[in-house]
Amino acid sequence: MSPSPTFCDIALSATFNGDSEISAISSNWAQRSGINCPENHASGVLGLPDDNSTCKTKVQLTIKDSLPFDLVLGRDWHISAEIPFLTCASS
Repeated sequence: MSPSPTFCDIALSATFNGDSEISAISSNWAQRSGINCPENHASGVLGLPDDNSTCKTKVQLTIKDSLPFDLVLGRDWHISAEIPFLTCASS
């Protein structure tokens, strides 16, 4: 089984939606995880597994209700993905 994506070192489900302008994290997931969300935003380190490594980068995500996954990466993620990752380590 491949590793899950993480936000603030907590596993979550994730998908990419090219129709969504912004990346968002589920309000239910944030509440269950105890993530601090001032002004309906959550900042932290996002870890995305890729084959034999996990790449991590700092992100600020909008909190939204009723998402189909814990994390939905939008078009803004596609643009910000060009920003260097903090780390990329082999699993």
